[in-house]
Amino acid sequence: MKTFIVLCLSLFAVATATDDTHIDYSQVKPLWEIPTWQERHPGLMEIVRAQKKLPRIQYGPAGRIVGGQYADRHQFPYQVALFLHFADGTGFCGGSLLSKNYVMTAAHCIDGPSHATVALGAHHIFEDEATQQRIRSEGSSFRLYPGWDASLIRNDLATLRLNEPADYRPGTVHSVRLPTFRDVDATFAGQMGRVSGWGRFNDSLPDISPTLRFFSAPIITHLACAIRFPGIIQPSNICLDGALGGPCQGDSGGPVSIIEADGRPTLVGVVSFGLGLGCELNWPSAHVRATSFLEWIDDNTDHEIREHWDD
Repeated sequence: MKTFIVLCLSLFAVATATDDTHIDYSQVKPLWEIPTWQERHPGLMEIVRAQKKLPRIQYGPAGRIVGGQYADRHQFPYQVALFLHFADGTGFCGGSLLSKNYVMTAAHCIDGPSHATVALGAHHIFEDEATQQRIRSEGSSFRLYPGWDASLIRNDLATLRLNEPADYRPGTVHSVRLPTFRDVDATFAGQMGRVSGWGRFNDSLPDISPTLRFFSAPIITHLACAIRFPGIIQPSNICLDGALGGPCQGDSGGPVSIIEADGRPTLVGVVSFGLGLGCELNWPSAHVRATSFLEWIDDNTDHEIREHWDD
């Protein structure tokens, strides 16, 4: 089964920036072509090589985060973009703002780079928008979950600290809340989950989306997901139905959220992996389940996790 799983990888790399926060978008290549990343992830490179050997599938003209739609400007004020700087390239991932000081993302995104440039308040990611804040994060601040296993894609969670606090701006930049400690046993099955990001929105396209996109899909039960990914899915995963689309390469580390009864979003997952045959095959996508890591997040960030739903 291993050869049929692929991370919703930060598949793309951009040329090294000329200063701490400037990004040159003109040169893009797959992250797996960065030698440093290859050396640190031999197990994931096996998956990449297996995927390259699969027959190419022709798709229709519909561009689909896959199956999604363009987000309204600043619809997801907690969405961040991560430019991950290696000595031999710079990769791309998504993330979520947990507080003025901390971002949460996937472990496979920040397992290796020396530092990151974090873009907040972005909509058109290839433009230097007036609303964007770009803040550096040193590799020394990266915290990978101690149980992160790249060979099995388990416990794919990490946090990073910003060099300087984010500037909260109403409707543009703000943190997202996490489930309460009383939600630890909640499955969220049947609720509509939303995934947002700049990931590739069609299997035939080589580039990430220049504009933030999102899609909504029901969260499915652990059993339903485990049947599709036998031997892979753990209780610490949360899965979305893939009938209407799903995340694709470049969406890794981004938010999986629900809208609760008070009309506000709650982050219930972090984008991790999907089917290696492609993003358009209507297969479920698997993500990190936030409730499985609340205590670790509480210990490694300054995010205030609620004890009760109405806190």
